[in-house]
Amino acid sequence: MIQISTFHFLSELKTNNSKAWMDQHRAESHAAKADVAAMAGQLIERLGQIDPRIKKAGLDGAKCLTRQNRDMRFAKGAPPY
Repeated sequence: MIQISTFHFLSELKTNNSKAWMDQHRAESHAAKADVAAMAGQLIERLGQIDPRIKKAGLDGAKCLTRQNRDMRFAKGAPPY
């Protein structure tokens, strides 16, 4: 289950969408990412019990996540996170 601290971090990130804020909260970011990756792993494991193809695929929860920040090379004035 995803922890309350992860939801709190994401809520704060929405309000403080800047690189400076993110740099100050890097440890929280890593903890939230690990929490979501663990949840994805648990979900994959449970779904693998229902569908053997998922178990055979050998998926890793951490590798199923997308990047948090955007590619800013082609954006104008868009927030980074």
